[in-house]
Amino acid sequence: MTVESILERINRKPFRPIALETVDKTWIKVDREADIFIYDRMETACVVIFDPKRRKFVFTPEQICAIETR
Repeated sequence: MTVESILERINRKPFRPIALETVDKTWIKVDREADIFIYDRMETACVVIFDPKRRKFVFTPEQICAIETR
């Protein structure tokens, strides 16, 4: 997945809860817009996610294979 496609989904107004699927088939729920952050630099990009249990996950965009609206 690309940074642009992830940003497009999380920047929709109004924000609706989503779930992201990682390449290892794990689904992570994102209930609030504030629970996902994308750090995008010229050479490096990462996606930081806090799930409802307040666990933190850090992925590259390539490690996310699907986004689903909840």
